[in-house]
Amino acid sequence: MKSLGRRWGEAYRPDRRARVACACTILAALLAGCAPIETSARRTEPRTRRPRPADAPVALLDEPVPARPHKVIGSVQARVYLAEGGRVAATRAEIIAALKKQARALGGDALLPIAVTPDAGGSVGAPPVGQVRLGSSEIWSALVIVWLQP
Repeated sequence: MKSLGRRWGEAYRPDRRARVACACTILAALLAGCAPIETSARRTEPRTRRPRPADAPVALLDEPVPARPHKVIGSVQARVYLAEGGRVAATRAEIIAALKKQARALGGDALLPIAVTPDAGGSVGAPPVGQVRLGSSEIWSALVIVWLQP
């Protein structure tokens, strides 16, 4: 067998650029999986509505059944991953903004009151003002409505 004149383990050594590129790719993949908020939307009516513009207002209602005529067109959900050791992972405003963005994508005008439930064994009461803590993740969900009369 012909020797290549290299010591054992030196047969393949990627150059520095290749190692840095590999490390950056792995880091990007890990960070992509660690986003503090994952959102989803589900349409409950067969009609597909046109998405609303990014700057269109989406109301967050206090009452579960508004007096104004409306129709439920879907639901939105945000899974909020919570940091270890009780550190804040996402602010309440960030979570509500993410839910409103999904509601706009469905073509919604407003969100009915948001329900917060624990996931993976966390215990949750009302979230503290301006921040979210406790457990490993929480599910924030709301129904999306459109107004039937302007």
